[in-house]
Amino acid sequence: MTILSSAQHYKVPYGVIKFADGGDVVSITEKPEYTFVTSTGVYILNQEALQFIPQKTLFNMTDLIEKLIASNKKVITYLVKEGDCLDVGQWEEYKKAINLFDMGCSAK
Repeated sequence: MTILSSAQHYKVPYGVIKFADGGDVVSITEKPEYTFVTSTGVYILNQEALQFIPQKTLFNMTDLIEKLIASNKKVITYLVKEGDCLDVGQWEEYKKAINLFDMGCSAK
């Protein structure tokens, strides 16, 4: 199985506090920035992976991924750049995609 993934960069607009049990502050980081590798929701399966999907049962893709990993099957990711992928399930990204298509441009 191959999972198409995208690097997503987030900037938290606030100070982030780390604290111990009891509320003692351990550290504070002002407006930290993080990069995460996220699934785009695009998956490429070979025929062998299909045998791990039970019939007539709700089975999420994350369930399949976990089952393949637990069965020592190869699960890899193909990473695309952040600007190369738009999540049209998010309203603002959908509007951006429509504008890009109207202009005949790529997501970059």
